[in-house]
Amino acid sequence: MYAILFMVDLGIMAGFYYYLYRRKKSMGLSLGMNTAMAMTVFFSLFLSYVLMEKFPFYYVQILCVTTLTTMLVGGLFGWLKDEQTIITGLANGVMMGLMAPMAAGISLYDKEVFYLLQILFLCTIISLSFERKRWRKLV
Repeated sequence: MYAILFMVDLGIMAGFYYYLYRRKKSMGLSLGMNTAMAMTVFFSLFLSYVLMEKFPFYYVQILCVTTLTTMLVGGLFGWLKDEQTIITGLANGVMMGLMAPMAAGISLYDKEVFYLLQILFLCTIISLSFERKRWRKLV
């Protein structure tokens, strides 16, 4: 059940990455940090739901796979800005990769929680896509 929505979310994340990649010169530091942190949170939660549904008795392996792939996603989104956001994305990837399988294991069969996460993901994508770098005139 969760796998189809996970594939849709991966497509949305890839499209959002392409959108940010084309505008990376005008991206501010706060947008880079927020993007790296938000995408790692949602990716780790969605991946944990899918893996916990498919392989419920392999918790340690799911923890390792989630941590490594979430670090990769955090580094990839952090790479859009600078070294500081890369480190932030990697660190947040480690933390969320370790915490998300626990949350997914507890609320795995609660479909309402997963759908609420989907709505929050879409709202986050929309709010991050409208954030712009603020330009100040030097007087």
